[in-house]
Amino acid sequence: MYFSMTGTASGKYSAPAMFPADTDEIEMWNLLESITDVSEWEAPNLTCNGMLGHFPPTDVVGRLCSPTLRDIIESFATDALWLPATIQNKGAEHHYFFLHFSTIPDVLDLNKSEFVSGRLFRPCFAADRVINYKVFILKKTTQLVYVHTDVREAIKKSGIKGLNFEKADVL
Repeated sequence: MYFSMTGTASGKYSAPAMFPADTDEIEMWNLLESITDVSEWEAPNLTCNGMLGHFPPTDVVGRLCSPTLRDIIESFATDALWLPATIQNKGAEHHYFFLHFSTIPDVLDLNKSEFVSGRLFRPCFAADRVINYKVFILKKTTQLVYVHTDVREAIKKSGIKGLNFEKADVL
């Protein structure tokens, strides 16, 4: 079984981590579309003015993970690139990581997935293709991550709060 993993929308578990005001969003998105090695990345300095959770939203790009969440995901996703970031929060410096993949796996069943105006609305995964992945993404610039049941259970067992898991369709 697979689940989409997102942070909570309520802000109960984490305030957003904000990029510097002069960050060029398009430039950052373009970089994330092309990056294949950590050496191509310059760690940004973000700020957070509130509670800092394990999977905080950001104002530019998503999938920012605490070291604890990174350690769990890393044990299942050996092909992940962990792009460092520093977050200033309440006078302290915290080291976080953007979860990034240089490739997007071919796991969609295009005939059963739903599209609205040409955009993927509700993905459906092909069982024979998704089985090779425990953690993956479908787009490089969103916060959405798909995880296998084993990953979800490991995260829950760790006690991490502030994540939502919604069952994904696999046929």
